[in-house]
Amino acid sequence: MFKNLHETTRLSLFLFLGTFCFSQVKSDNSNDVKNFVNKSYYYNIIADSIISKDKILMLKYYDFESFNPGQSTIAYDYCTSVEKCKQIIRKNKSATNFTHYEMTGVIIKNDKFWMHPPRSQNFRILEMNAFPYIEFTKNAWNYELDFGNHWGDKKWIEWEGQRTSKSSYKVIDTKKLYKLGSNYIECIEIQTDTIIPNLGNTESIFYYNSDYGFVRMIFNTIDNRKIEFNLIETVLDTDL
Repeated sequence: MFKNLHETTRLSLFLFLGTFCFSQVKSDNSNDVKNFVNKSYYYNIIADSIISKDKILMLKYYDFESFNPGQSTIAYDYCTSVEKCKQIIRKNKSATNFTHYEMTGVIIKNDKFWMHPPRSQNFRILEMNAFPYIEFTKNAWNYELDFGNHWGDKKWIEWEGQRTSKSSYKVIDTKKLYKLGSNYIECIEIQTDTIIPNLGNTESIFYYNSDYGFVRMIFNTIDNRKIEFNLIETVLDTDL
C-alpha cells in the first residue's frame, strides 16, 4: 500500500526541494491541508547529542504541491529555542522568497493523513522507521517503502543496494490524552512495527489529533536509540 509513494529526497545543504471511534470516518468530512496552514507548530526534541544538538523542531504546512507528485508541502526547521524558530517565520514573512532547512511532502485527505518525518542530517535514520500515518476508516493498515543505501551511515548501520521496509500500523486507543500547554487534548494512539529483511526492525508510536495533526512521534530506531518529537506550542503566523 502506497508503495513508491516516497521519492528520495536530495541531500544538499538545505534538503530543499473531533471524536473518533474504531472504524469511523471523521464526522466533519473536511480534513485538508488548508486546515493546518498559516500556523507554525513547535515540537520539543528528545534525542541524544549524536542525533541532534537542537532542542526544537518547527513544522510548517503549505498549500502547494511538493516536488513529490500528489503531495502537499511541509517544511522543517531546527532551532535551539522556540524564539529562534519564530524568527525564521518573521524573516520569511518579509522575504520575497522563503527558505526552510528541510522541505518535503504530506498527504492530507478525508480518509488518511500521511507525512514524511524529519530526515535531515542525523535524522536520516528515521527513513527506516514507519512514517507518521493514519487511515481514519481502519483499525489496522500496512505500508511498504523502498529506500537506498544512501540513507545508511556508519553511526547507525550501513548496507549495499535497495531495501524494503514493511510497516504494520494498529490503533490501540482512540481517546489517549496528551497535555498541550495547560490543556489536555484527545488523540488516537497508533503503534507500529517495521520489519526490514536482512537489516533489522524498528518501532514507532504516534499520537494524532484532528486539530493539530501528529502531536507526538516516538521512534525506536534501527540502532536501538529513541527519538521523540512532542508538540509544545502552536502559533498563528499573524501573531508573529
